[in-house]
Amino acid sequence: SSGRWQARFRDPETNLYRNAPRTFATKTAAAKWLAAIETDIARDAWHDPKRGAVLFRQVAEQWFATKLHLRPSTQHIYRTMLDCHILPTFADVPVGSITTLDVQMWISDRHRNTRMGPNSVAKAYKLLRTVMESALDAGLIVRNPCRVKGAGTERLPEMRCATVEEVAAIAQAVEP
Repeated sequence: SSGRWQARFRDPETNLYRNAPRTFATKTAAAKWLAAIETDIARDAWHDPKRGAVLFRQVAEQWFATKLHLRPSTQHIYRTMLDCHILPTFADVPVGSITTLDVQMWISDRHRNTRMGPNSVAKAYKLLRTVMESALDAGLIVRNPCRVKGAGTERLPEMRCATVEEVAAIAQAVEP
């Protein structure tokens, strides 16, 4: 009735028809959109965008609940990083709407506005990436937005080795 074209396809998971999220100005545009969806379905690459509506907090809590095999100290570190550095930013954000730019802005904010050192920021980023990887594995997202080159790299100072003279001095100082 509006003069626009509507497309619909059969959802491969429910076998029910679903309408396109929008209407199209031409029949050709609707057919192209439908062909792309059907191609994705045939390749088993179609992803229901509604799955990405799950909040990051839920994904993080479910992921953390599976980490019972870790040492208590590691669990404590993960819990602290989640509670203090990751959840304040991403808790109420749907996982499907988190972008690489959001992650870059979060990293930048950690460096600029917290007392975290570069290695702590790298560790927090790796934890965020791991949680998002679990969302990818669960089929909630199509691509992990944690794709920031070098963000997970920890830089430790180069270890200094004792010179031959220092080793000799230590050896002399030690009693047999």
